[in-house]
Amino acid sequence: MTHSQITAPSDPTYLTYNADVPNNVTVSGTSDGSSASSDKVDLLCYFGASSHETILTGIAVDAGGNFSTAVPASSFVSVNPFFPVPQRTCVLRAVPSGTTPSAPPGGSSSFAGPRVAPGRHRTGKLLSGPNTGLVDNFFIFRAQLAGQLGYNSLGSCGLRISYVYDPANFGPSNNASNPLFFCNDFLWWQNGSTTATSTDLQATRSELRIDGTDAYLPANAERIYSGAASNAGYPALSFSDSVDPMTGSLTITESERAVTCQPQPATYPPTSASCSSFTTAPVVFRRTLVQSANGRTVSLIDHWSSTDHSAHAIDLQLENEVFDDNGDAAFEFPWVSSAYHTPAKGDAVPAAPRGPGSIYVKESLAAADGDQSHPQGAITFSDPPNGGLFTAANHLGGFGSESDTLVLDYQRTVPATGSLPMGFIYSDAFTTADVTAAAHAAEATFRPDTRITSRPDRQTLSRSATFRFNGVPAVQGTAFLCKLDGGTFSPCGSPERYLNLSRGKHTFSAAAVGPAGNVDPTPATFNWKIVKFASLSKLKISPSSLFAAPSGPTFAQKKFGATLRYVLSAAAKVTFRIERAVSRNGRTLWAKLKGKVSHASAFGVNQLHFSGRWRGKKLAQGRYRLVATPIPGPKHHASKRASFRIKRG
Repeated sequence: MTHSQITAPSDPTYLTYNADVPNNVTVSGTSDGSSASSDKVDLLCYFGASSHETILTGIAVDAGGNFSTAVPASSFVSVNPFFPVPQRTCVLRAVPSGTTPSAPPGGSSSFAGPRVAPGRHRTGKLLSGPNTGLVDNFFIFRAQLAGQLGYNSLGSCGLRISYVYDPANFGPSNNASNPLFFCNDFLWWQNGSTTATSTDLQATRSELRIDGTDAYLPANAERIYSGAASNAGYPALSFSDSVDPMTGSLTITESERAVTCQPQPATYPPTSASCSSFTTAPVVFRRTLVQSANGRTVSLIDHWSSTDHSAHAIDLQLENEVFDDNGDAAFEFPWVSSAYHTPAKGDAVPAAPRGPGSIYVKESLAAADGDQSHPQGAITFSDPPNGGLFTAANHLGGFGSESDTLVLDYQRTVPATGSLPMGFIYSDAFTTADVTAAAHAAEATFRPDTRITSRPDRQTLSRSATFRFNGVPAVQGTAFLCKLDGGTFSPCGSPERYLNLSRGKHTFSAAAVGPAGNVDPTPATFNWKIVKFASLSKLKISPSSLFAAPSGPTFAQKKFGATLRYVLSAAAKVTFRIERAVSRNGRTLWAKLKGKVSHASAFGVNQLHFSGRWRGKKLAQGRYRLVATPIPGPKHHASKRASFRIKRG
């Protein structure tokens, strides 16, 4: 057997292994092999310069060289979804059984197949105790064509392990490439270690406080002491995830309720004696995660809402753990310095003066720009943090390596109605230029601009008005606020229509609201005037001496005739009639010709071609004038006249 072609699944395939309900994928194809020759194929998935992973072996080929088999989706993801490979996207090929031909993903091969981007879905449930079966966590893994990520709930690890790789061959191998973001945008059960160590600060509180009280989330409430998961009132969460089959873009939504200890502990950390049960806090958290840019960008949009119609103070210490394999991971805070520095335990970061903004990160300061073994990235925030602190806490453990932990502090108020929005976008790449561009694009997402794309004329007879508008950049989740004249901004959508408006001047304004709640500070505005009548001016026929067309309507684009121009103060119907010069007793009189022609005309300059014909006939040689009257027009001097001459011909 010298060649094969996998025909199913399609290219690319975004495959998800459902750990809750194990699933299969059917792999089918053709080859030049035959059952008569006892040919079989092995399924290998290739990545990097020459690496591959064996998926399934010994698949029989029929007499026509065809093969088809069900493959467990779990074959594409190991128990640990990041090690070993192939957790990244790879190219699936059917090769002669027992062989490993060279078939790099980025090159041509006689064994052709689709790119397979694997993923995993797993629900986390309590496995014992009185709360058995309660959902308090989840894990989603998703690979795309240029990167991959994992995600746990807010109270666990948040954005967990992001890799970037070359989309041409999905290399280098995991063994040669480090992740960048390890555990990010999450709230741990405490802000350090229970006791101070050489690498960790001592914890003094929970990373979530509501109205000054330590609060805990599903997935971390059980960690405050052994047995806490059996407490009455232990919190649960809900989540959903979906993958766009065309782009591979992952969307996750989660909703969580925090709990506080009952009774309130006098000291930290709580114990089974000081925290014997939980009570639900009056705040609910909702998050939407969207993975895009072929896996290199992840946005997390959060909303904190009150459940008792009262305002509540929240104090968040959001953790961001950056992988630090070489001990020289570095950060740049542009509002502090344009230089990268390697942090130490206890280093403080001053509050950002404004948002949106970005924090730049390098997995290794010493690595050359573009080194695919050492990625770099940016953390873009919609709302500026009140400050930050490097706790250097390696809470969840690395792969035999440390991670630098930056805690961003947010002290905000959840409103009594509505919600408190916050947004973060994580971007990673191999070069500084790519990271900078991604960060600027992310900041633009949180700094929306508004464009009015359709509107009335600046002066119009119509007492209704319709506006269409959009946000730039166009981002899913963008909302709008509108106002008319001296009113207040209120939620609206495009198109926005107003009826029965009064005559006079009006002003319409629209402001885009980004998915993280950032409002365009310079709303798009349009001024217009509703008038009672339209005025016509600057009526002119050029040339004023013309030949009448031998055929056709009064207004037509022909080689005969002349150009007619006029200006209207508002869009209106214009009625045209013709008068002919008649000489009587030495005086010139103007005789009206029968009939009239109407034309719907636009605001501003109008241009028509006058053919020199009237009521289906050529005008005879002589002097004439064209009379134009807007409908409705002013009571006096509404009509305008333009003289012209028809030449013999």
